Amino acid sequence: MIVTSHKACTVLKRVAIAILPGLSAIVMLSATAGGNHLAAQTAGITGKWRLNEAMSDDAQQKMQEMFQSAGGSRGGRRGGGGGQRGGGGGGFGDGDQQRTNPMRAAMNAAKLLDISQDDNVLEIGYGGDSVRTLQTNGQKITFGEGRRKSEIKSQWKGEKLVVETKMDGGTKVTETYELRDEGTRLQLKVRIENLRFPRPLEIKRIYEKVTY
Repeated sequence: MIVTSHKACTVLKRVAIAILPGLSAIVMLSATAGGNHLAAQTAGITGKWRLNEAMSDDAQQKMQEMFQSAGGSRGGRRGGGGGQRGGGGGGFGDGDQQRTNPMRAAMNAAKLLDISQDDNVLEIGYGGDSVRTLQTNGQKITFGEGRRKSEIKSQWKGEKLVVETKMDGGTKVTETYELRDEGTRLQLKVRIENLRFPRPLEIKRIYEKVTY
């Protein structure tokens, strides 16, 4: 029995030695594939994108419809601060506003997005000196104090970039960026959850790839 066990151990060792290089290669290939996939995501979303107003929702109208369907008559001015389609080039481009009042910022659509990424740091420019910096590794970042305190978490979920902003007062804004139509369009879905809303407000915006 002892001899048999010894022989079995010897055989197992030889098998392990034979398959270890193959397993290592598979692990390396998986890691490389994951890195290449992230690089492909980054390469696809980077660049300049211009708002297609005709294909995008009017935030103020969507808010009015939300309250009307719930039996109310409130418009979008108090809750969203206006939010006409196009937004006058503002939106999340206001660096202070997107951190301290994400709901108001979300109601205003930026007309132009200039997206770049270096490793896990993604930057969205909105024209001029307005730039928003996001960490796409899922790390939570806190801004402000008191009622103006907000927590932002950004990460890739499959082919989508999801940015969640939570306010201490209970407001939550979720942005989902996703390439559409073979990478020629960038779809931005904004979901706003607020204690004063009868249900979450969802807004869709379409951006066209700017080519030269």
